[in-house]
Amino acid sequence: AMMNYMGYDAGNMGNHDVETGRGVFERWAAQCRFPVLGANIVEEATGRPRFKPYVVLERQGVRVAVLGMVTPAIPMWLPRSLWAGLRFDDMEQTARRWMEVIRREERADVVIGLFHAGREPYVMGGKYRENASAEVAARVPGFDAVLMGHDHVRACAKVAGAEGDSVVLVNPANNA
Repeated sequence: AMMNYMGYDAGNMGNHDVETGRGVFERWAAQCRFPVLGANIVEEATGRPRFKPYVVLERQGVRVAVLGMVTPAIPMWLPRSLWAGLRFDDMEQTARRWMEVIRREERADVVIGLFHAGREPYVMGGKYRENASAEVAARVPGFDAVLMGHDHVRACAKVAGAEGDSVVLVNPANNA
């Protein structure tokens, strides 16, 4: 209700949303009057994203694409019963796939990553790339800014993007 009241343009799934169980987070997402994003949250049965991968907003003639993703390490913390029928794909691979679509079809002037994943990457459980936000910003061409969260570490920095430009990284930690 508060996010609707505040007039959010887009939201993103996070691991704490998944903790509530699929019935609850599906109901929450349906109540949102804005798109809930999650490009790398994939329905196992169809291979398609469960949530909208991205949204394009137009503000004063500027087309802004927002691509949303969550840490893929959810299976390390939460039992499958909470997210049955879903998988959480690698962020970099997912970003590459959807960035191609955004570039080809959307003519976005600005691309923002909205990531529920922190800045400092490491491999968790031998297979999940946790906190890969800065890596995705640096390795996947096309991002102008990445808004990140999850690791509760405040950050405001730039990284060199894949095309030699700067990508702004912002993490308000737990201060929204």
